[in-house]
Amino acid sequence: MSRVLAVSLTALGDTLLSLPALKSLHEAFPESRIAFLVRPPFSRLYEESGVADEVIAMPTPSTKNLKGCVTLARMYQAIARFSPDTAVIFSGSPDYVVPLLRLAGAKRVVHVPNRHRFRFLLSNRALSPTSEWDVREHAVEDRLRAVRLLGVKAATEPLTLPVQEGWKSEALAWLSGKGWKGKQLIVFQLCSSNFRRAWPRERFSRLACDLFVESPDAICVLTGAPDEREYCEGVREMANDARVVVSAGELSLTGLAGLLSLADLVVTPDTGTMHLAHAVRAPTVSLYGLYDLHRTIPLDDVHPHIEIQRFPPNHPHSKPEDRDNAGMQFIPYEDVFNACMKILAIRSSRLPISELTA
Repeated sequence: MSRVLAVSLTALGDTLLSLPALKSLHEAFPESRIAFLVRPPFSRLYEESGVADEVIAMPTPSTKNLKGCVTLARMYQAIARFSPDTAVIFSGSPDYVVPLLRLAGAKRVVHVPNRHRFRFLLSNRALSPTSEWDVREHAVEDRLRAVRLLGVKAATEPLTLPVQEGWKSEALAWLSGKGWKGKQLIVFQLCSSNFRRAWPRERFSRLACDLFVESPDAICVLTGAPDEREYCEGVREMANDARVVVSAGELSLTGLAGLLSLADLVVTPDTGTMHLAHAVRAPTVSLYGLYDLHRTIPLDDVHPHIEIQRFPPNHPHSKPEDRDNAGMQFIPYEDVFNACMKILAIRSSRLPISELTA
């Protein structure tokens, strides 16, 4: 195979969880040209980090209206221009990509999981355990299952995203404008795409104030998407401290990656920013709701990280139909504060990283 297209057309976290599989493709086929098809908001992140020879950016269209059909035609044209002979579709991507790949000339197309309407067009069309998710395993393994169907001997590895100097420069310029003097940098990701993953904002506000008592020279940055800025501003007002600043809508995604790579502490729910923090080796305290945290925890012990999950008594959990965030509400403030203090102690060399497993 000479031209391989890897497809991940879902959220930021899903594309980041595909990085170990993408690396395995490069190692297995060093002479092949490998492209990565992702949504436009993420294209610059992967272009500049060099994780693929080419990045193709396409939105995920609706197939129920004319505008969506036009976008679908453009996606076909973009795939046809690359002219892949092999394609691997990572989990979560829409199944309608399969016929587009075949029409564009791909002779081998694999997709995990393969239980969908276009299975008959796949090279792995047979229903078998090798073409299914295994919810007992890490989500990275779902992506590796797909590349193994191409004969790749892929080992499970941590997420790794090479941080570019330009990303740090953007973050440093922004921080300088907020009065940061190079002291401790604390980052809070407040929101998630799913309400069930949100930790109460009054606890975030209290956490910032209490951490300032321990680290009076620190600055606390509240990150988020542009449409989350109002929520972030509400937390900043609750804290009522000039050392709490809001970056939502002011940093690009690559600038956010640069910011996370500079941080002494990142506190985040299970969201795309959490995976990005893990990929750039940021020290993290990750807060999990009522679902399987073993699917997305970091796979390395090189950077300090602590995961916190609590189950309320007599509460159903790990079910998609749950509509509350009882799991996040049940995470005690004291547990998060103590985890933050442990991470900061490790960052300042007052504790060895081995203390995280003690």
